[in-house]
Amino acid sequence: MIQEAPGVSLSIIAPVYNEASNIRPLYDEIATALKGVAEDYEVILVDDGSTDGGFEIMEALHRMDPRLVVVRFRRNFGQSAAFAAGFHHARGEVIVTLDADLQNDPADIPSLLGKLAEGYDVVAGWRKNRKDNIVRRIPSVLANWLIARTTGVHLHDTGCSLRAYRREVIENIHLYGEMHRFVPALASWIGITLAEVPVNHRPRTRGEAKYGRFGLDRSFRVILDLVTVYFLLGFFGRPMHLFGGVGLVSGTLGVIIGLYLSALKVFAGQDIGDRPLLLLAVLLAIIGVQFLAMGLLGEILVRTYYESQDKPTYHVRTVLSRDR
Repeated sequence: MIQEAPGVSLSIIAPVYNEASNIRPLYDEIATALKGVAEDYEVILVDDGSTDGGFEIMEALHRMDPRLVVVRFRRNFGQSAAFAAGFHHARGEVIVTLDADLQNDPADIPSLLGKLAEGYDVVAGWRKNRKDNIVRRIPSVLANWLIARTTGVHLHDTGCSLRAYRREVIENIHLYGEMHRFVPALASWIGITLAEVPVNHRPRTRGEAKYGRFGLDRSFRVILDLVTVYFLLGFFGRPMHLFGGVGLVSGTLGVIIGLYLSALKVFAGQDIGDRPLLLLAVLLAIIGVQFLAMGLLGEILVRTYYESQDKPTYHVRTVLSRDR
């Protein structure tokens, strides 16, 4: 949950992990980009356990400009946790996220804000001309295709951190794992209008990639988080439809095979005790019961979640009544 009292119109959030050489240029470029566009803003830098002296630079900038907010982690928790902390401390009605490595160009922020002003809830940056090498671009293209097919949210560039959100969109978004790349997909559950804007992507000139490495272990984490997002979007409010469906199919197949074997035993006098098909029928029946039980437990957990916290199963955009 983010801060309830806004206080400023715009919050800029950037996770920072060992980017000491980029902090001051990032601050200067953001200030330049927002000059004449937004004066009532804050910049939130989340120090994700940096060990290169970056916090001291951020601290000095904060003393110089109180609009710069610094959130310092005790250790490195990852990019999703850093964005979550930034969301929690943000006070703006509009929230913009970007990377601190200067590959995202702060000069693109006004174009995102302009698109948002057209009535969209989320505006995502699209690095149309990426400066990364092919080793990073190919997995990214595959990930974009897979995420779009799974979530139904079609973005050209799900990995671009440069995005603009209306405050109400992210108030109930909880990030963990590698979920930061799925924020538009998670927000789509409540019903949003989404747009993309081509943005500049610059080659890295200082430091080394930390968050952007696309190793095999990170790929597996993204895939597992994608499975979680698929479940949350499709079955969070009705887990029985997923687990119960699998259970019914498995159980029905087990019963059909069992009836077939029983008919062979009763009417044909065949010995079925040592047939592998009998073991398969028993296994399918047991799996069916287990999945049905998981569905029931899931339904109980969902009801407990909503009723104990008084959370509705819907989100209202506008209310028109006599008083409004």
